[in-house]
Amino acid sequence: DGNLTIGDSISGGSIVTFGTGFIAFIVSGDITIDPSVGSTYDSATPVVNGVYITSGTFHTGASTSLNHERFVGRGVFVANNFDLGRDLGVAVNPLASAELFIYDPRILMTMPDAMRESPVVWQEVAP
Repeated sequence: DGNLTIGDSISGGSIVTFGTGFIAFIVSGDITIDPSVGSTYDSATPVVNGVYITSGTFHTGASTSLNHERFVGRGVFVANNFDLGRDLGVAVNPLASAELFIYDPRILMTMPDAMRESPVVWQEVAP
């Protein structure tokens, strides 16, 4: 309940290899990625992996260092709004996107069973 700010990379271990790891953030507020969480403009290596769901806005953050803050996220990203604020600079913008989202549904295979089931109760009501 509230906002989430991610200030470091989430890309290690079994999350990357999609073996047994699973990470999800379900947030009622906004999700903000700190601008320092990024890579060079030509990198496609994810700096954030996992499932990110928010009823608010997913912010990639405004760039503070041109050419070095490309956001690369892999997994599932769901938000009411997306605020893509990165800027790689005039020389690089025509060559590469400042944000790269790689949809990878394989991460759902390691989702805990409790998150896969949606409890539904059916009850007959007299007319």
